[in-house]
Amino acid sequence: MNKIAYGNMILKKIVLIIAIIWGFIQTTEAVGTMTSVYLNPVAGNDSNNGSPTFPVRSWDKALQLAADKATIYFAWHPISITGDMTIDGSQYGATQITVAPANDFSGSFFMIGGSATVSNVTLKGPGTDQALISLTSGGTLSIGSHVNITDGGQISMDGDASPIELTATPPVGTVYPILTTYQDVTDEGRGIVDAGSVINPLQYFTLVAPVSTPSATYELDMDGTFIRLYERPMVGIYLDPLNGSDAYSGARSNCAVKTLSKAMSIWDARHLVVPDIPIYVLTRVTLTENLTLDDGIKFIRFAGDANRSIMMMDTMFIYNNMEVVINEATIDNGSIGGTAGTALHSGVNGKLTLNNGATITSANTSNIIVNRTNGSLTMNEGASVTKTSTGSGYCIYNYSDSPMTMNGGTITNKGSSYCIYNGINSDLTIYNGTIDASGSGIYKSGGTLTIHDVTINGVTNCIYNTSGVATIYDWFTFLSSTTAIQQSCTLYGFVF
Repeated sequence: MNKIAYGNMILKKIVLIIAIIWGFIQTTEAVGTMTSVYLNPVAGNDSNNGSPTFPVRSWDKALQLAADKATIYFAWHPISITGDMTIDGSQYGATQITVAPANDFSGSFFMIGGSATVSNVTLKGPGTDQALISLTSGGTLSIGSHVNITDGGQISMDGDASPIELTATPPVGTVYPILTTYQDVTDEGRGIVDAGSVINPLQYFTLVAPVSTPSATYELDMDGTFIRLYERPMVGIYLDPLNGSDAYSGARSNCAVKTLSKAMSIWDARHLVVPDIPIYVLTRVTLTENLTLDDGIKFIRFAGDANRSIMMMDTMFIYNNMEVVINEATIDNGSIGGTAGTALHSGVNGKLTLNNGATITSANTSNIIVNRTNGSLTMNEGASVTKTSTGSGYCIYNYSDSPMTMNGGTITNKGSSYCIYNGINSDLTIYNGTIDASGSGIYKSGGTLTIHDVTINGVTNCIYNTSGVATIYDWFTFLSSTTAIQQSCTLYGFVF
């Protein structure tokens, strides 16, 4: 290689190195050196220098000009987002970017009808209450890391906006004020924030008083991972398998949820905030899977209210071919006059277990628990079945081939009928417990009756054994003003 060619090669390399360095310098300068950048999304021009007199037009250009700790001032107009937009203050390497209104500017910085993601930015208000982000119909907002809203700034949401997605834990002490509306019951339980995996997200949001019913109060509250809008007081959760919808909040009888699982999931979240809140059953619940009730959950037969006058006049729970275990829970069959319907009914092959804390009550004249065919009932210590109405109706009706075992607990009937009516071939075994009847205690037709240790108070009959074997062992106390035992029983030890 001659000297000229070698020199040309060296020169080319030098030129290439200079070009690379110049490009790096240009890129570095694009991060920005301006501490104040003015943005006018309508009248600005990205060829301008970003000064108050010559604002830029786009958010992207404003970020390119911004230095660390710079403030981007909105002048005259907001950015209207109809598609997708990322609002990331650190996009070009700058840190601690603030967005603020220029003099004489009032209104939102971002009007979101599409989808926007915000991160690494502080949105600064004018010092008085002002929505800086407005979510319009169909708009979605995702709040990422390091987002602050200060100086009176708010996020406004109309009734059709999607819940805000919170994808990162906000900075310590951050609070996002939410301005929204509450027009009618369809807004009850409306999703405001999907908090995802953020722990204790409610601390980061506060509700700015919505347009609403005079004298009512409103608040944000948790429901699983969602923060929802509620009118207070919330008096119950309403379940209507026939006419409800799981898209509703379940907070009013005219916006009831449809499925038992949805009602119970709402209760799981709500009862921690509103103790003793019940689930009102508006129409029959037919179980399609086994059910366990505990933790103090309470179901009440719906008796009508201002939003829905139709009373619930049907069986509350049907558990054909299903197993129901009731622990620390209450089913209140209501005080509707007449035969409103049973609380628990198995037409065939239902298995019911009442454990400690199970409380089944009724103030109407229907039977409370019915096992129609091939069902079974086990009642343990600490359970109670109570009928307070003075009319007819059994506490427990085992109609055919439906055995019952009573290991403890209390059965009380203040009406004129039996506490336990065991029908065709339905065996009854009692090891312990109390049966307190204003009418009669036990009626048995066919099958076997075996009693070990129990107290029966029956005004008319303690036991009426029409057919089948009845055997009484151990210690058995009768308290009867008329007939202790009617028809034959084999007695091994008892006290009248």
